[in-house]
Amino acid sequence: MTLIELMVALAIVGLVTAGVLGVVSNLSHGQGDRRRELLAGRADAGLETLVRMDFLHAATLQRQGNGFSLTADAGLAENTRELVHLPCEIRYEIKTIAGRNWLLRYQKHTANPQEGELVEAVCADVKEIQIEVLDDAEANQQTEWESIPRSFVIYFVFMDTNRNPLSIAFHGPGV
Repeated sequence: MTLIELMVALAIVGLVTAGVLGVVSNLSHGQGDRRRELLAGRADAGLETLVRMDFLHAATLQRQGNGFSLTADAGLAENTRELVHLPCEIRYEIKTIAGRNWLLRYQKHTANPQEGELVEAVCADVKEIQIEVLDDAEANQQTEWESIPRSFVIYFVFMDTNRNPLSIAFHGPGV
């Protein structure tokens, strides 16, 4: 191999290395942006997807203090976060952690009592959760339903950086 061939080979290796480092850098910046969004509590799309999945498999609904609970025929696997068709109890609750409100999701598979409870911080800066049953004033006063109401809306009221409330509504079947 001549000196020129060696220099060309080193230049190519340098370009390939620079390209790989650029790709890795962009990937890590993207992950950092996602982490910052989660820490800032801007995970509204993920919240909507998660709650819709939970209600898709839910059988009962109950208001509980500053949240609600469901019994469902499926939940998330702890390690993979994939859907597992095992009966479970799911609870959403607002808790203050380090001076900041967090929406927490608790899940316990009732078919396997030895398995621990899965707890995850879903979204920050949630002020309150409201449940409104539509077209049924009597059902709207209830705190527990033996089956999921036909028409309902759940509002997650947030406080954004300007302290303006935001709501995300989830519509059940028939809405």
